[in-house]
Amino acid sequence: MRNLLFSTMILALLSAPVSGATILVRPDGTGDQPTIQTAVMASTAGDTILLAGGTFTGPGNRDISISGMNLYIFSESDDYNSCILELGGFQGLNFSSTSSALSIVRGISFRDGSATQGGGIYADISWLQIENCRFDMNSASGHGGGIYVSNGTYTVEDCALTDNYGRYGGGLYFAGGSLTVNRCDFTGNTSETGAGLYLYTASSITVRECVIADNSADNFGGGIYNNTPGTYVFSCTLVQNSANSGGGGIYNYSSGFIGIDHTIIALSMTGGSYGGTAQIYTIACCDFFGNAGGDWNSPINGYFGINNNVSMDPMFCAEYNPSDPWTLDSNSPVFTASCGVMGAKDYAGCGVVGTEEESWGAIKKMHRQ
Repeated sequence: MRNLLFSTMILALLSAPVSGATILVRPDGTGDQPTIQTAVMASTAGDTILLAGGTFTGPGNRDISISGMNLYIFSESDDYNSCILELGGFQGLNFSSTSSALSIVRGISFRDGSATQGGGIYADISWLQIENCRFDMNSASGHGGGIYVSNGTYTVEDCALTDNYGRYGGGLYFAGGSLTVNRCDFTGNTSETGAGLYLYTASSITVRECVIADNSADNFGGGIYNNTPGTYVFSCTLVQNSANSGGGGIYNYSSGFIGIDHTIIALSMTGGSYGGTAQIYTIACCDFFGNAGGDWNSPINGYFGINNNVSMDPMFCAEYNPSDPWTLDSNSPVFTASCGVMGAKDYAGCGVVGTEEESWGAIKKMHRQ
């Protein structure tokens, strides 16, 4: 236990800002700077911009440009329900031309943003982490309704992306570099292609412990559209997604290579569980069940019945626990001795968790205690 606590402390220190001033911004303009943009303009590399609770609106609190330096932009509460950027049809944050040092955005909601690329956040920089944030009803006429990130190293974790639209990538669009997505919830996003996530020309991508549900693509990839080698999907739940032309759950395009492990793809409305090419690293310990258009059709039919892959009702708790519908009944067949747990939910039981809105990371933490 002491070693675990010591390791946790070291990781916290390594991930925290190590220098720089803190600039407080309040929604009513009475902080150290009147708006988020003026706080950025008053900052130097490594500073922290701290957002007080409330709803930020109007000029200076939208179309916020960060260029040429790394910053830490945090909510004071670390609760995205308490710190909201109401964007009113403008973009949220735009990161460009920063240094190689890490920037972090944490604990903020981005609502009703709009841009050609990245309605909530646009980033074309070296290194960015987006943590415990929410993206609601943002849109992009091109790429990435909620988030657009490219040509760098990115981590998106414990975030919720809901009801966003992008022509390519309703929730998130990524191109170039490496991306890690941990414990995120992609729900109700729409697009022409890649309604949940659109993944393109990257060196490495990991999507882990995510719920990807009720997303809809006009063409391909209701849950995930992959057009890059080096993509791995671990311990995710993809459910009730749709794609009219194929890949209700996942669509793998001709340049893509993908591995799928400990993942549930269920109840796709159209497009089947998987579509596209057979360029697959592995499919193991997966349950593909009840997908309109097929569960283990070509080109993945050879994986059914091997590597502990099954097609069995995962027994979701939606009827009994609508506030957290993709938890699993304790009798679910996806709890197996050989594989452990399939899907994003690593706990079982259909007891009501509660109706208070929580981030996906907070819900998982509660059930691990």
